[in-house]
Amino acid sequence: MQGAFDILHPGHCEFLEKAQKLGTFLILGLFDDETVQQYKGKGYPVLNHQERVLNTLAMKYVDEVIIGVPWKITQHMIKLFNISIVASSNKNHSYLQKLEDPFAVPK
Repeated sequence: MQGAFDILHPGHCEFLEKAQKLGTFLILGLFDDETVQQYKGKGYPVLNHQERVLNTLAMKYVDEVIIGVPWKITQHMIKLFNISIVASSNKNHSYLQKLEDPFAVPK
């Protein structure tokens, strides 16, 4: 799974708990600030990259954080990190409909 994880809320926690139960080790990909700005717009993220890294690493459901992941999950990433399941909580936000599907390869 990947995302901005800016201003953590109960929805993030619920999703991470469910995602962790899908496998044995949860790797979370965290976008850098520039990537978040590209898809969410000016003023985002609210928390800087370092704050978001520390917040997600502190969550009990997260085993590892990959810092600065690209927008799209690639076959190379899947092989490099031995990923067998990719979980996504992305809803149909209007900004996502304008962008390339980041989950095309794992689908």
